[in-house]
Amino acid sequence: MKDRLKRFSFLFLGLGIIYALIEIFFTAIMGLLTKGSFAFIGHTSLWMILVGGLMGIILGEFNRLSWLKINLFWQSIIGMCCIYIIEYFSGIVLNVCFGLNLWNYKGLWFNINGQITFLFAPLWFGICPLAFWADDWLRSIFFGESKPASIWIYYNKAFNINDKPA
Repeated sequence: MKDRLKRFSFLFLGLGIIYALIEIFFTAIMGLLTKGSFAFIGHTSLWMILVGGLMGIILGEFNRLSWLKINLFWQSIIGMCCIYIIEYFSGIVLNVCFGLNLWNYKGLWFNINGQITFLFAPLWFGICPLAFWADDWLRSIFFGESKPASIWIYYNKAFNINDKPA
């Protein structure tokens, strides 16, 4: 039990940091695309490590369900839905209840209460194979589990609706 808690804590922190780095990269690119800023300054909140860690743990565990006989495309679709649920409730707690205003999508189409926008569905779908791979990669490096295939194989399988389940 104690060992399992240590593993989850490590994965939670590792996957949360990876998510925060992705968000920093994404906001830097968005600064270039929306403001023409070549400074490539990205940003995030440390709270996003907690949100990203929770997303990473849930997606990693979901991907490890061997009895679930669905391919990576459908795993990514379900993972995208999980991300939306986590983002929505995290937004309600952090932005509405605590008043932190970490994000606000009210100005974007297809938003729900300003906490999520379905415009980001392709992004969330696309991040799922990375989350599955990162979970497998961290487990292989730090816990001696089997080494994952190339990340490109994960993406190839995620974008192939007819691929056979793992």
